[in-house]
Amino acid sequence: MMGEPVRWSDEAQAVISGDITTAVAYLTPAGGAVVAAPGLLPPGSRRAGLLAHAYRAQLVGLSARTFTGWLEVTGDGAALYAPHTSKGFVAPPRENLLLVSNGLLAKFGIWQAHRRGTVTRLEQLAVEKASSAPGQRSLSVPRRP
Repeated sequence: MMGEPVRWSDEAQAVISGDITTAVAYLTPAGGAVVAAPGLLPPGSRRAGLLAHAYRAQLVGLSARTFTGWLEVTGDGAALYAPHTSKGFVAPPRENLLLVSNGLLAKFGIWQAHRRGTVTRLEQLAVEKASSAPGQRSLSVPRRP
């Protein structure tokens, strides 16, 4: 892959040449080329992480993915990224389904916070903060029914 030119569409060129400093231009299972502003990536090899995301109108339907891998930058500024782990999520582009799933995830998070004792610790911190700074608002944590 090194030495071969990376090609992309005119639409991708418009994004890459816009007001950004770094973008993934090409990503394959074996690795990908990273397009960056000149001088932004110092030469050498290192672990690196990338975040990719796509949003639709009013965040109804979004996807996000994180990658960790190995980044090699040559002296002339060419970069090769070889991902080895990837995690992400996709939220459905259906508003009702998205609202229900967000609500269920929030309830699950509150349930976990109660179970792990996080709610009790937050309440203690809120009481301490309120007693040390009178007139300040404190954190309100939802109660379990």
